[in-house]
Amino acid sequence: MNRGLILVVLILCTVGLSFGQRGPGPFRASERVEQFKKLRMIEALKLDDETAIKFFAKYNKHEEVVRDINKQRDDLLDQLESQRKSKASDADMEKVISNLLVLDTKQAEERNRFVNDLKGVLTTGQIADLLLFERNFARNVRQMMQEMARQRREGMR
Repeated sequence: MNRGLILVVLILCTVGLSFGQRGPGPFRASERVEQFKKLRMIEALKLDDETAIKFFAKYNKHEEVVRDINKQRDDLLDQLESQRKSKASDADMEKVISNLLVLDTKQAEERNRFVNDLKGVLTTGQIADLLLFERNFARNVRQMMQEMARQRREGMR
């Protein structure tokens, strides 16, 4: 397969999944960012077609686990917020806080498992490039969002 074909397959898989979840309609911004991120990853890591398929199988599984952990974490934080508003007992809040710490550990363990699992697919240099890419990509997205918010505020004046 050539690089163009792999990109088309990745995009079609992502589009198919999003249609299956919400039906036809416009993509959410987060989906577009995620698609762009995957395309940039292929370029940044210089993945050949075979490696890209293996990598994204692991990456997508990892992202699904992380999304699930983050959902659980958000639910616990919502519960904690509700407890604070209702002036729940320290013991009740301590249970939720303890569960949050367990989830934080679980997330760190998942990240460690993922990176170690990549050693069978990527070179050490590619793993380093991935870690740097993720940090820089997140920074760039944050900066773009801050810039857009600034421009909106200035436009309202």
